[in-house]
Amino acid sequence: MKSNRRRVGIATAGLLALASGSAIAQIGIESPAPFGDGGEVVNAGARVSLDATQRAALADAFAWSTRDAGILSQTLSPRVSFIPSPGHTERTDYLNVKVKDRSQMISQLAGEGLDFQTAPANTGSNRAASADASFSQVVERVVARQQEARDRLAPALRQGYSDIDSYSVKIPAGISAEVVAEVLMLTGDYEYVSMDWLCYPTDTTPNDPLFSQQWYHAPGRINTPAAWDMTQGDSSTIIAVCDSGVDLDHTDLQAALVPGYNSTDNLAQIDGGNVNDDLNGHGSLVAGSAAAIGDNGTGVTGVGWNFSIMPVRVSNISSGTALLSEILEGARWGSDNGA
Repeated sequence: MKSNRRRVGIATAGLLALASGSAIAQIGIESPAPFGDGGEVVNAGARVSLDATQRAALADAFAWSTRDAGILSQTLSPRVSFIPSPGHTERTDYLNVKVKDRSQMISQLAGEGLDFQTAPANTGSNRAASADASFSQVVERVVARQQEARDRLAPALRQGYSDIDSYSVKIPAGISAEVVAEVLMLTGDYEYVSMDWLCYPTDTTPNDPLFSQQWYHAPGRINTPAAWDMTQGDSSTIIAVCDSGVDLDHTDLQAALVPGYNSTDNLAQIDGGNVNDDLNGHGSLVAGSAAAIGDNGTGVTGVGWNFSIMPVRVSNISSGTALLSEILEGARWGSDNGA
C-alpha cells in the first residue's frame, strides 16, 4: 500500500509540474516582449477585417484545423509591429514561429477548460492506476496539440528547426506580417511569432586617426566596436566627469559639453564661462576616454561617442588632489542636474 501511495504522489506531482504556471494560461494570444529597434514592439494596432481574397490566401498558406474556423472571419487588432533597424536589419517575406513547449501547452489547455483531475475517488492500486492514466491522457493531448501546431505551418514552411520547435514560414502575398502573426497567435499554439529578419554584417570602426592606439577598445579588451554595431550612445545620457575640469575648447569634446560646476568654488558654469577649464589635463583625458566625439576624423574615440559630458571640477590644486567632501558635492550636483 505504501508503494501505491508513492506512485500516486509521483504521478500527481508530475502533472502539477507540467500544469504549473497557470497565471500564463493566456500566453497563447500575447505578443513577445518588446526589445527595441530591430525587433517587435507592442502597439494598440488598427482593427483589420480580412477580405475574401486575403482569407483565401491565408486558408491556402496554412493547414487550419476545425477549431480555427472563426479566426479568419473575425476583426483583428494586430498587437505587434515589426520595426527594422536601418543598416542592420530588413523585413522579409518570412516569419519565425515557435511552438509552445509542453508546460506552456498544458497552461493553454487549462485555460481552454481541460480537466486536471488527478485523484479519482479510488483507493490503493486503482487510485495509482487512475492517476497515471489521467497524467498519460493529458500528455497525449499536449503532444497531439503540439503536432497540430506544426502541421498548421507545414504548407508555408521554409525551414524547420526541430530541436527548438521553431519554424520559418512564408508570409502569403497581400497580407502584412503583423496580421499573419496575429492570426497565428490567436490559435493559442505558439509562444511567439517574429520577423525572420534579413541581417546585414556590421563593422563600426570610427575614422578617428588615434583610434588604433586606444588599446582598450580592442576585442580582447572591452570590445567597443561590437557594442557600436548596436549603438554609439545618445546625447540624452550625460556623464558627469568629477575631476580637474575639462578643456572647454577641445575639438574632440567641445560639441559634447553641457553646463558644468566647480564644487571648490560652488560656481555653476554660466554662459560658457571658464570655471571648469582643465587644471592639469587629467579631467579632459577621462572625459575623452568616456565620451570623446567619435567618427569625426579628429583625435580619439570615446566609449560612448554620442554621450554628453558634464565637466565638474572638484580640485583647484595643480596636483589634482581633492577633498572627499568636494568630490561628493560635485557628484551630488551632477546627479541633481541630469547626469
